[in-house]
Amino acid sequence: MKVIANWKMHGFKDDYLHWYKNLSKTADENLFDDLGIAPPFTLLDECKIHQSKIKLGAQNISHLPEGPVTGEISAAMIKNSGADFVILGHSERRELHTETEEAIKSKILEASNHNIHPVLCIGEPKEIYVAKKTEDFLYSQLQGSLNDLNNINLSIAYEPIWAIGTGDVAKPSDINKIHSIIKEICSREFDVKLENIIYGGSVNDQNSKEIFEQEHVNGALIGGASLDGHSFGRIANNFFEIHNG
Repeated sequence: MKVIANWKMHGFKDDYLHWYKNLSKTADENLFDDLGIAPPFTLLDECKIHQSKIKLGAQNISHLPEGPVTGEISAAMIKNSGADFVILGHSERRELHTETEEAIKSKILEASNHNIHPVLCIGEPKEIYVAKKTEDFLYSQLQGSLNDLNNINLSIAYEPIWAIGTGDVAKPSDINKIHSIIKEICSREFDVKLENIIYGGSVNDQNSKEIFEQEHVNGALIGGASLDGHSFGRIANNFFEIHNG
């Protein structure tokens, strides 16, 4: 998955069918193999029923395989619902649910053990960005989440916290530099196969083309702009115009 729709806590059954129809009107279905959608858990089955080309993902899993943990969803459960990938370590989960790096590492391992592709989110808050300490902050997140894992395939979503849902977007050249640094750190420090590094943070159909033009940007994790099928389709078209045009 290179362009992923993260619906967060939005959407009902009728919304998905409407969204998919609008996406199909805007984007060529031949592009769908590299698209992903992470709806709420309640829509996983609905998404699987209505289409098979777009990769299906979850927004989170438990760090435990099973057990008496009310309200949690296991990797095995989302795999059984047809999920291909899972978003892990999103800043909203870290902040609102106090997720630790150790828990995120356990979730990556759980996902990998059930053949679910982990998409690890990392990103710095505004004060770190202003202080020009982004690289050190991201290194710490990567170290906490990936150290001691062996032979793991994953993707990374770089999402500066100050850009998520704010309308502020990092400069494309800065995004490219950070992605290059993340690749270098992962290849040097960890036993992982990094399939893609994608960018997230107020990406829309207006700014996505310039972001996708950057050498080290392999795609995007889209929040608010992904809720409209036409909008998400235009972003997908921008990606494939750059990479397959």
